[in-house]
Amino acid sequence: MAALLTIAWLITFFAFPPPGPGTATEHLRDLAAEDFRGSIAFVVVLPLALILAPVWFALAARAWRASPVAAVLAPTFGLLYAPCSLMAYWSQLTVARGLADAYASDPRAAVAAYQLFDFGSTTSFTFALDEGGYAILGLASFAAAVLLRSDGRLGLLAGAALALSGVLSIVGATGLALRVSIMEAGAVASGPPFLVGIVAVAVLLRRGQVAAAPVN
Repeated sequence: MAALLTIAWLITFFAFPPPGPGTATEHLRDLAAEDFRGSIAFVVVLPLALILAPVWFALAARAWRASPVAAVLAPTFGLLYAPCSLMAYWSQLTVARGLADAYASDPRAAVAAYQLFDFGSTTSFTFALDEGGYAILGLASFAAAVLLRSDGRLGLLAGAALALSGVLSIVGATGLALRVSIMEAGAVASGPPFLVGIVAVAVLLRRGQVAAAPVN
């Protein structure tokens, strides 16, 4: 499911890209005019953080004795990522859309409040929260890569992909903090390698379930 949601996220990101350059007023007007286009990507990605949590726990359980430190860190950082992601995306489906509705009656107040929730601005609270969440997810991905090192070629592929995704996630968050726009793109670039890694993890976990099933 996590792999499917990651694929859906990448599709919706390119089909319904986030707001481009512009002011908070322009972004709020666009959201009011095209509520569906502005919300569909957040609907898709919202449950991803929750669905990923069991994945980190499953990997930790498999490699607890071999890598106890990484087995603690993977679910810990995975759980820390969840509230950052959920608050950022849930606010887009609730607060941001509410401000878009309020724009017609009180545009000045709506725009002033929306500046905190404008996903098209790198200075907004929700954008910073999302990027910080990606950095934490990157740490979880690093720990997961350690847990996968003894799973043969597929495990090495999954670990390398997750580690690369983790690097890009952290680069993106660092770029936001340092205000280096080219680095900020790392968060988005982390999506494809994360997809490769999570698909490989799904295959590994499925193999483990089949191997552990009782023989009748």
